[in-house]
Amino acid sequence: MARAPTGQVLERESKSGKDGRRGKTFALRFRAYGTRQFVTLGTAEEGWTHSKAEEELANVLADVRRGIWRSAEPAPHVVLPAAEPTFHEFASAWLEGRRPELRPRTIEALEWALSGHLLPFFRSHRPSQITVAEVDRYRTAKVRESADLRSRR
Repeated sequence: MARAPTGQVLERESKSGKDGRRGKTFALRFRAYGTRQFVTLGTAEEGWTHSKAEEELANVLADVRRGIWRSAEPAPHVVLPAAEPTFHEFASAWLEGRRPELRPRTIEALEWALSGHLLPFFRSHRPSQITVAEVDRYRTAKVRESADLRSRR
């Protein structure tokens, strides 16, 4: 049979709060589901007393015995993704990053390919929008463009 959950109220004298005042902080330390738990309740300034903390400990231990107590989940850390650049911004940054390792003629060829072919079609696309279907549309447009040039001769 599992051991009954036990715990204690911890009272600590805080050195100095954000506002420079000193005071007592109340917390609970107890075992739940085989691990030691620590829950901060609050300060005396917020209305916590030793007897109120003892009452809260009794409530928490009762919840542990019933199997309904859950530790507080930390607030999720949400990282907002950076705005996705356009293909033009992406390609320009990529070329600038590669420039030190490339020869001048290679840079010239890449700039020609970008400005003469890719950017006119993909300029405002986001990289995530460039799908296989979009590349097929680009290829079809280039084939049509080539056919138009041949028919003008």
